[in-house]
Amino acid sequence: MLSSLSTMFPETAPQTQRCQRLHSRSVTHIISKKKMPTLTIIANIRAQADKVDLVKRELEKLIPITRAEEGCINYDLHQDNENPAHFLFYENWESRELWQAHMSSQHLADYLSATQGAVEEITINEMTPVVG
Repeated sequence: MLSSLSTMFPETAPQTQRCQRLHSRSVTHIISKKKMPTLTIIANIRAQADKVDLVKRELEKLIPITRAEEGCINYDLHQDNENPAHFLFYENWESRELWQAHMSSQHLADYLSATQGAVEEITINEMTPVVG
């Protein structure tokens, strides 16, 4: 259809060719995204009441390093408005394998060491989108 427009209206040929290239890239992008299911991680961290500041500081250190890791789509830290000891990471990864590499990283080991005894509970949920 796009090529028939340029035949009927020759003055639109450059714009039509550009649209075809953009359309082709968009379709390729959509197809490549569908091949690789993403992994969503919901990580709940509850700090000891007297260790909230320590845990928050250590969690904040993870953000720039993790966001630079291969496969990290987003890595967002939240703190509960009513319970400041409750933190939540909302993460999306290109694959489970890349998330597992993150879980084995040195900076995560450093966080666990720095917060030993300061964290009451950690719950991690691995999730997959139901509808894309």
